[in-house]
Amino acid sequence: MACARRAVIDIGSNSVRLVIFEGPPRAPIAVFNEKSLCGLGDREPETGALREGAMADALRILRRFAALLAEDDVASLFVFATAASREAPNGSEFLEEIRRIGFEPKLLSGEEEAHLAAFGILSGAPEVLSEEGGAIAGDMGGGSLELSRLDGALAGGVAEVVSLPLGGLRLSTLYEGRMDEAKQAVNAALGEVKWLRKSQPSAFYIVGGAWRAIGRIAMARADHPIPILDHYTMQRAEMIDLCRFVEQQSVESLEGMDSVQKRRAPTLPFAALVLRKVLQKSGAPLVSVSSSGVREGALFAELSEQEREEDPLLLLCQHYAERLAPGDAVRRRQVYEFLSPLHEDETPRQARLRRAATKLTNIAGLFHPDTRGNEAAVSVLNMPFLSLDHPSRVALAAVLYQRHQSSPATFPPHLHTELIDEGDILWAQRTGLALRFVAEFDPIGSAILPHAGLRRDADRLTLLLPEAQAAFLGETPERRFEKLAAAYGLEPAVERI
Repeated sequence: MACARRAVIDIGSNSVRLVIFEGPPRAPIAVFNEKSLCGLGDREPETGALREGAMADALRILRRFAALLAEDDVASLFVFATAASREAPNGSEFLEEIRRIGFEPKLLSGEEEAHLAAFGILSGAPEVLSEEGGAIAGDMGGGSLELSRLDGALAGGVAEVVSLPLGGLRLSTLYEGRMDEAKQAVNAALGEVKWLRKSQPSAFYIVGGAWRAIGRIAMARADHPIPILDHYTMQRAEMIDLCRFVEQQSVESLEGMDSVQKRRAPTLPFAALVLRKVLQKSGAPLVSVSSSGVREGALFAELSEQEREEDPLLLLCQHYAERLAPGDAVRRRQVYEFLSPLHEDETPRQARLRRAATKLTNIAGLFHPDTRGNEAAVSVLNMPFLSLDHPSRVALAAVLYQRHQSSPATFPPHLHTELIDEGDILWAQRTGLALRFVAEFDPIGSAILPHAGLRRDADRLTLLLPEAQAAFLGETPERRFEKLAAAYGLEPAVERI
């Protein structure tokens, strides 16, 4: 399935970045991502002008990006500049230099930037629209902080937006060594956002280089087993404690952490201060890191309403299934529907994961049979899925591991099933065994499933099999069916119809 490549260039206050995306329009996959920390937001203190060295660095990397894109076949390119360029007195001259390279940069207003940041969060975490109270989204840039209130009851999902002069680079430049003064400035700016204290959000979704760096520190300190920032979630009190810790660290101490880029270290205490203050004022009980921000929001903004409502997880599963195990999408739907009588008591979350697992059921077909379960599971643990929290990622991986095991599996430690409860483990075992049975029962995908069925009673699991297809129930699928019934504590039975 061919998907057009799209590119975004983000000329920010701290970094200049090019990202090239592939994949479904609703679920873009970053296949190239390069940045340069140019520090445009570290402007001349007396005039506020962009420094000559920072502009030279930015123009140099933009020329490289132009050369790369000249050799690439991208269907669209969106170039935008943010706080540093819009505030500097020589910002317009800088943008003119960028035009001479061949780009047409859009200078975003603070409100436009906040809207795109909100769209970015919605792109990667659409589940917030179904959560009671909605959510707060925050994008910590080098020159500004964009906050938004997300609410599924409103058209478009974005209720409020604001852009504040609280970027990490700006604060570290203005208040180096004067954290108390920075705190006063942060309190004053956030105090103007009246809706922040009244919002009662279910969670605070954070994005931006400095806040992601704090997320990496959190993961390292917790020895978290899934090394993926997206949807890494912490309790409010835990994050506040971590922010206090980061605020108190010296630049040298932060530079010594494996999870921190050295050039990012000076901004982190100030970014932590802002994060703590937003949490305290909003009362958000959870903090979740997002991998989708302004750049992804720019792509999301171009979608139709119908496209925005698509499930990005299922789209990506379909995308990878077509690349790794090309086949009939109709069969995948048949498998899901055929097995649904087994799962009448599953939760909506489990039903969604089962649909995802059904799409991915054959992705390990190119590997040796002895390693397919592990390869499928590890692939799921590492794929760049959207709208998937870490426990759900583990549960999905466990299903794909079990799909290649003949009996209920004892999952290996590297699948990290300690992140899910016993109910999810049992569900993963049963769902994986069901997929394994179907793979043996109807490997071709057209002869039996449309005509056969399953019936689950109090003490029996019955396979309803047309007499004309009775020969398809050979020794191996019959044995798989017996294992499946046993996993439910039921007696297997076959009924001719």
